[in-house]
Amino acid sequence: MNNLIKINDWYKNLVDDCQTIIVERGYRARMEIIEGYHELGERIETDINFKKWSNKRGGAIRQLADDIRIGMRTLYFAIQFYERYPELSNVLESFEEGKNISWHKIVNKYLTGPKKETIILPEGKYNVIYADPPWEYGDKFFEELANLGSALKVESRKQDFSSGESRNISARIAKRDFSVGPRRIYARNVTEY
Repeated sequence: MNNLIKINDWYKNLVDDCQTIIVERGYRARMEIIEGYHELGERIETDINFKKWSNKRGGAIRQLADDIRIGMRTLYFAIQFYERYPELSNVLESFEEGKNISWHKIVNKYLTGPKKETIILPEGKYNVIYADPPWEYGDKFFEELANLGSALKVESRKQDFSSGESRNISARIAKRDFSVGPRRIYARNVTEY
């Protein structure tokens, strides 16, 4: 029984040590990324020549991002991170995430502005209906749909369609095999009747 207890204690210590290594190494890796972006923002923001050049050029950050092969938004956030937190050592301790901090969390929580407020609609009934259909007003959509319906009525008369064409239209309508484009109704290919 004592051997089992000693093995369990030994194993628990091994698990704890392994978890500590993973957490610490992950934290150090995330800190390297954060420090790297801070250093990048500092280098760009403190360069006098870049400031002169970027004042004359509108797309200076885009050009620099392309040349150093990172995204323009990432570069913008690196500069913004340095501007907002010039002393990195004091700031990292103030973040509430502690060792769970990451560049993604810094960008989304501390560098972007507040999220837009959602408009809360009052409760009750409304007298207004607002519709924004995917077609233009005055479009021929409903006329073409009506023409399609009258074409189906012609099926029974068989005078305007051959039997194969009317069967094809009937099958498409039965399967609801139509897609609506911006100005037309398109029938998809129907293989079965």
